Formats: sequence, C-alpha cells, structure tokens
Amino acid sequence: MEDLIGDLTAVPQPVQIKIGFITVWGVSANTRSWWDNSGAARLGYQPTQNAEDFADEILARPDPLDALGQRFQGGSFVGIDYSRNADAA
Repeated sequence: MEDLIGDLTAVPQPVQIKIGFITVWGVSANTRSWWDNSGAARLGYQPTQNAEDFADEILARPDPLDALGQRFQGGSFVGIDYSRNADAA
C-alpha cells in the first residue's frame, strides 16, 4: 500500500491532468484477482506479490468459509448480520 500511495504522489502534474480520475486497487498481482488493476500501472504502481505462490498449500486445507464466504468477495465477513428473511423484506 505504501508503494501505491508513493506512486500516486509522484505522478507528474501534466499526467494527473490528462488522467482526470482513475480507480485503482492497492492489491497484489494475484493471478486469480477479482479486479482489473491495469489502471494502477498507468500511475507507476507495480505490485510484486502473488498469492498463487501459496495456493497449493492453502487449497490443500479444508475450506473454513461458509457458502456465502466461498461465493462472494469478502470471505467470512460476507455473512455477518446476513439473514435470508431480512433480505426478502
């Protein structure tokens, strides 16, 4: 995250004006990323880590997430305060 913020503050002013605005994610270069972070490269951000390096080890373990956590971005936080009854109201 420090690298991303540092890259943002170092972008020359003319480039900032040409860009206008851009959405970037402060995430690693994960092979299975949920997001397209190609815009960050325009600002000079080059993530160096990839969770895929640890995937075999992690996926060999039992999945601790419930069905919601497995399906949606956010892991175990997805189901906090979720109720099908509240959703239907």
